[in-house]
Amino acid sequence: MAIAAGANFATLFQQVGFMAYQPYLIFGLSGSRFGIAAAVVQELFLLPALTPIAEATAEMVGILNLRGHIIPVIDLRQRLGRSRQPYTLKHSVILIRLHERSVGVIVDEVDNVEFIAESELAIDVGSHLTTDAEHAVTAGLAKHDSQLITLLNPEALVQGSSMATGTARPEPIDANIEGNEFLAQFSAADQAVLQNRADALINQSESESWVGLTALAIVGLQGERFALNLEVIQEFTQIAQVTPVPCCPPHIVGNMNLRGEILTLIDIRQFVNLDTASTRQQQAVIVRVNDIVAGIIVDAVFDVLYVHPGDVTAVPTAIHATDNAYIRGVVRDNGQTISVLDITQLLTHGELVVDQAA
Repeated sequence: MAIAAGANFATLFQQVGFMAYQPYLIFGLSGSRFGIAAAVVQELFLLPALTPIAEATAEMVGILNLRGHIIPVIDLRQRLGRSRQPYTLKHSVILIRLHERSVGVIVDEVDNVEFIAESELAIDVGSHLTTDAEHAVTAGLAKHDSQLITLLNPEALVQGSSMATGTARPEPIDANIEGNEFLAQFSAADQAVLQNRADALINQSESESWVGLTALAIVGLQGERFALNLEVIQEFTQIAQVTPVPCCPPHIVGNMNLRGEILTLIDIRQFVNLDTASTRQQQAVIVRVNDIVAGIIVDAVFDVLYVHPGDVTAVPTAIHATDNAYIRGVVRDNGQTISVLDITQLLTHGELVVDQAA
């Protein structure tokens, strides 16, 4: 399964005065648009039956069993300081995972992944937020495609859910149990649908589930597509002035100043068996692995895909005739084969070390 970005990222470099872009999952709530960093979204599913927790905070709707993992689920409206509205079968849950903690967030509908430019971020957000609760979970505002999008702070959402659940022990969900306030608001027919959804989340095999989805950024190099794990990507940017670094191998393009931070730009083509003939590459993916921050130059950035680890298969010999330690597999999307890069291996390998004394 995969969610693609709502716009072809390659065209954005040509359309907008460019600083940097970040991918966000966009969703709707009460007629407003919200976004959350795509890298923290673990999975998406329709609202299932939930088990309420005694003495939980008002925003805590209940918990669910996700293949043996107990996940707290919150009402985003109430987390924002608004009144709770009746739920329907059309509501969705966005599962956010950050710092080994997870929380489900109930929203009206999920749209797609959009790349939002740094230049689209609004600095003054105070006049658009009406409650202290909104301020607490809002990371910023963005004016994107003529719409105002509220960007949420995943750290605040996860921390809030942790405090709300405490050490409560869940009981199995049962649509026939009297006193389940969550299920009581639905008709008997809708309760059955919710129960079936909850059972499916418990019993899904790993290959059927969206649990453990990996977000991949799809980039282009010399007509081929490569996927980079979104977790290590800091941002996407256009290459500005590059300062050559003396005594460096050819794959070290030079240094670039990105808002006061000096980054080394790397040409990875020789490490993925591509022609290294000089081309005019204008874009870079800024990645961070441990203490290493670098820019990987690319021809284009296309989409973000959410894939299950089981969707990453062995590399066909027709694509790469020899073993390549930097390509850990391939995924397929819309009939295209995409090579998945191991960025950690690539950046920590000895061949990429800059030897200033050479």
